[in-house]
Amino acid sequence: MDQNISKRIITLLENRLQLLGIESTDVAHDVSLFDQGIVDSISFMELIVSIEDEFEVELDFSDMEPPEFDSIESLSKIISDER
Repeated sequence: MDQNISKRIITLLENRLQLLGIESTDVAHDVSLFDQGIVDSISFMELIVSIEDEFEVELDFSDMEPPEFDSIESLSKIISDER
């Protein structure tokens, strides 16, 4: 996992984390963001749009199941593979 990409994703989530009262250091990188209560379907789509803008990639999840793209670790890998 690319630590730089992970840190940038956490930065994109910072406002959401503050709203929820969650410290960025408490976010598990290998656990679903949904299961951690950090995102719901709408905020996840907002995160994806932010990721696409930030990393200048186009993410296509049509052939994937949620466990393949719903954690910091899995998103990091996808972004890294797209670059």
